[in-house]
Amino acid sequence: QLKEFTKPDPQRREVKILPDTIKASSALIISEDKLVILNFTDPFAAIIKSEEIAEVVKLMYELIWKSLQGPMY
Repeated sequence: QLKEFTKPDPQRREVKILPDTIKASSALIISEDKLVILNFTDPFAAIIKSEEIAEVVKLMYELIWKSLQGPMY
């Protein structure tokens, strides 16, 4: 099922910065029932199809997001 692309609304965007002590060379992409793990140092990708795992990672993301400070302008 295709979703219509809409231009993001800057009013709804929130940015937070990870502390300098955290170095990340990997990324996670979370969807409804999949978790994609990307490693940029040693090119690698894995897809885990599991609604339960995707939900747990979303919860972890929310906990981390809420613990971070917003940027100081």
